[in-house]
Amino acid sequence: MDWVTLTRHQVERDALPRVCMVCGSSATCCVNESFEHTPDWVGWLYLAGILPGVVAGYFYTKRMRVPCPFCAKHRNHWSLVNWVGGVGWLVGPVLLGGAGYLLTAVATSWTSTAAFIVLGVAAGVGAATWLSILIYLCNTRISATKVTDDDITLQGVGDAFAKAARDLQGGAPL
Repeated sequence: MDWVTLTRHQVERDALPRVCMVCGSSATCCVNESFEHTPDWVGWLYLAGILPGVVAGYFYTKRMRVPCPFCAKHRNHWSLVNWVGGVGWLVGPVLLGGAGYLLTAVATSWTSTAAFIVLGVAAGVGAATWLSILIYLCNTRISATKVTDDDITLQGVGDAFAKAARDLQGGAPL
């Protein structure tokens, strides 16, 4: 995975290479994605309270919409992260309730303490697995590391897309 800096001129005129941002094959579609970036120091303001962090985040977060070229296989690049995150919040309580019901129905010979320990361990393992998958997906997706008024730096793009974007600029660093 590589990174690339795209100028606002390139983005607004849709002058990006017709190469999939993930695998480098020929792009068959463009997905409009809005990227945003907040400076790291804004996060420290939350230590002073919610209000300073929210206000600074509002004023210092930069956004840019990018028409991202993708092949048919990768056109839902960001959907998987959203799906895993959303379904985890919905499925988790249902599974936890079902496991609790099963434990009370099946484990009549167990003490209630043992049943709750098994339920707690199972819930912890399930939550840790779900969070591990979600963190992996979030760290391997294409995201913005910097957004300014003039350009955007994307990380996690495929090497072929980064090279094609640099070649469009005549080999000059983007």
